[in-house]
Amino acid sequence: MPKYNWPDFDSVIDEEVPMKIITIVDAQFGSTGKGLAAGYFAEKYEPDTIMTAWAPNAGHTSFFKTEEGHRELKHTMLANGIVSKRLKRLMLGPGTVLNIEAFMIEWNNAIQILPHLKDVAVYIHEAAMVLTDEHRRMEASEEHAKIGSTRKGSGAALMMKIARKGTLAVDSELPPVMNVVDAHWWNTIVNMGEIVQIEGAQGFSLGINRGFWPKCTSRECTPQQLMVDLDLPRRFLKDMHVVGVARTFPIRVANRYDADGNMTESSGPCYEDQREITFEDIGVETEYTTVTKLPRRVFTFSQAQIKEFIEIVEPDEIFLNFANYCDPSALNTIIHGIEQSGGRVAYIGRGPLNENVEEK
Repeated sequence: MPKYNWPDFDSVIDEEVPMKIITIVDAQFGSTGKGLAAGYFAEKYEPDTIMTAWAPNAGHTSFFKTEEGHRELKHTMLANGIVSKRLKRLMLGPGTVLNIEAFMIEWNNAIQILPHLKDVAVYIHEAAMVLTDEHRRMEASEEHAKIGSTRKGSGAALMMKIARKGTLAVDSELPPVMNVVDAHWWNTIVNMGEIVQIEGAQGFSLGINRGFWPKCTSRECTPQQLMVDLDLPRRFLKDMHVVGVARTFPIRVANRYDADGNMTESSGPCYEDQREITFEDIGVETEYTTVTKLPRRVFTFSQAQIKEFIEIVEPDEIFLNFANYCDPSALNTIIHGIEQSGGRVAYIGRGPLNENVEEK
């Protein structure tokens, strides 16, 4: 029989409680500044529950203010919403590909600067897949590099899970901080949340069914997918307040080059109504990806892309980042285009700090 770390509750809550659910998803190709949005909402709404179903192939960065100045949180496994002062529980859903080592490094670093984490319970769904060296080896080939993979083993882990191979969280030796719970207890814990923040990963247009296959990620990047990856009751979809995060100049991950500097493979195309430019063209320093440390590709804003996102996801609000890359006229044009497509720009980010966020 599998062994579970059963939660130690004073009482079991069977009834549903009133809930505010903030769901953060990417509206483009990724790296739109979801980390900034997560940190901003965590400080604004102070959620007691944070939920993710991440795999370690993407990085998320945010900053928060302390007495000593701003501190950076750069995570591949640990949610950025952990800055919430009312946080009681962090929940990693069954869709998670769990890199135990990365999680513990990030957790131990965070707990040094966020003392309230000592009282936060970490729950891992029994069906989360544990990342292993075998998964990394499966993605070490150049074939994976050709599709823009970060080659961290995340896609291979999901493939093995579908093939009924590999190791789930329930069958793993996990650190004491991680409480593995079955589906029944998971649902019980979910119902305890009063303010829940859900943090998505990757980018909408990188969804496996969005038309950019094979230059895409291994699943969809929508609230609908998060429902499955977090094993949530149907009512969550109705109650979700969805925030789509976009940027003024969308990016894709780096192309691949050989030792002589010749491009061996593109990370993928863009929408027909946008074109690839350089960071030099817009007068800013080149950006690098959090995980691979390679230079990002940058494009002009696509009206077709944001329109598709709005039609499929139906976000309640748009969080528009990197407004500092635009002059006022160009920014107004982008905002107008989003609103023409049925979106509402409620937040504008002009830098990496919460103080750089303007609410409209």
